[in-house]
Amino acid sequence: MPEEDRKFFKKEEIRTMQKDIARLKNGKEKEEVPKKEMGEEIEKIRREAEAVRAKALTEEREKRAGEAKRKAEEDQRKIEETKKRAEEEKNRRIEEERRKAEEIKEKIETKKESAEGEKRREKIEEEIKKQAEEIRKNTEEEAKKAIEEERKKKEEEEEEKRKTEEARIEAAIKRKREEEETQRRILAEEKRKKEEAERKIEEEKRKGVEKKEDLEKERIEIEKGLKVFPKEKQVLENEKSSISSELIQIKKDLEEVVKRKTEADQKLKSIREQEEALQRAEKRDFEKEKEAEKERWKLEEIRKESENSRWAVEEKKRKNEQRIEEINQNYQKLLSHEQNLKKQLKEVLNALEVIKAKEEEEILKKEVDKFPERKREIELKKAGLNRKKGDAQRVLDEILKKEKQVEEKIKLTVERERLTEESSQKTKIEKERRKMEGERRKIETEKWSTGNLIKKIENELKLVDLDYQEILEKENKVRRKIEEITGKGVVKEKEKEKENICPHCGIKVKPGLRFCPQCGKKL
Repeated sequence: MPEEDRKFFKKEEIRTMQKDIARLKNGKEKEEVPKKEMGEEIEKIRREAEAVRAKALTEEREKRAGEAKRKAEEDQRKIEETKKRAEEEKNRRIEEERRKAEEIKEKIETKKESAEGEKRREKIEEEIKKQAEEIRKNTEEEAKKAIEEERKKKEEEEEEKRKTEEARIEAAIKRKREEEETQRRILAEEKRKKEEAERKIEEEKRKGVEKKEDLEKERIEIEKGLKVFPKEKQVLENEKSSISSELIQIKKDLEEVVKRKTEADQKLKSIREQEEALQRAEKRDFEKEKEAEKERWKLEEIRKESENSRWAVEEKKRKNEQRIEEINQNYQKLLSHEQNLKKQLKEVLNALEVIKAKEEEEILKKEVDKFPERKREIELKKAGLNRKKGDAQRVLDEILKKEKQVEEKIKLTVERERLTEESSQKTKIEKERRKMEGERRKIETEKWSTGNLIKKIENELKLVDLDYQEILEKENKVRRKIEEITGKGVVKEKEKEKENICPHCGIKVKPGLRFCPQCGKKL
């Protein structure tokens, strides 16, 4: 407590608060606040908070109106200053002319003293009056001219200002129109591009559907063709097995025929030796020679039959071997054709997989295009919540400031109450203290309400951040999936580029060739 405040109390008037404390202990001054009154106070605090917000908005509007008023007053002040300067200039010129007139008068008076007669003095005075009147008129005319010039200058300035403002407004309107026209053209161009892109997408989609249908048909045809191969291969294998069995029997028959021919050849050799011996004898025995020759004829017939049989068996063997060779070639062609169809089927399946991936990619891209709008909605919601939080925080700061002021007042009142001994004065101070305590309760209730509001807004902001994070995670997941699909498509294309196979015969060919070196067909 400052020294100047303590001067109002006498030493003998200061006493302790023991009696007051005793009265409070005995329950003589207990105070209860009904629940209804508390509810009314809370409602009143809420209304006061709304009034504070409305007052802040009103002050902002008044501030803007005050700025406009100050600007108008500033313009008026400049006009007044211009008028004042013109008036001062007029007075200065009048004063200067008056001073000149007085100097002339003094000179004339000096001359009067040396003048010789009354007539001359009158004449001089009359001339002085005329000069003074003329000077006054000139001064007034000059002042009027100055005011008129100032007025014209002001009018010119105002006209120039008006023209400048009109030109500025016109330029602003023109600029706005140009911006609107530019924006319209941009929007029209964007719309055209969007429609063109959508048209292209629809066209590609239609082509993709047609291509997909063609590929599906091709896949079905290839699969049907592949189903035929096992039967055809089985037929060739059965035929080859049958011919192989025949070849085994032919080989056995051929061995038997060769064996008979060998025996016939040996016997023929023996007969020829016998004939040679009979021919070398001194006395030839034609009967024996005849028997030997008949035997030789039989053997020659046997050999001839053996040779005919061998030729027939060898011909049959050659034909069977030739047929087996044809079967092997046909089987190899079937294998090549089957391999080629399998590769074609693989390419068709890859193409179908690429189309499916593109369709999935298109769906995912459309889903990605929705994320910016969803993020923008959350960002707007977050910005609104931050604005609400800022407003609530400013209200809370104002409440805390009021609370601090009330606390200071209550401290000073308590100190005054402690130092006051006079009953009536003490009662008055106590009533003031109670009033301030009630005001402090209202402020604290409003503080709690505002604090709860800020906490609620902060919780909503946390939920908004979680929603935003969830959307970002979903977007990243979709984008990774798109990258994965795109990567697979690139790999498929590269694998397709690496494969250089003739679609007709199925052999690998060097890149850049126009015709197959194996079958000669166009690649």
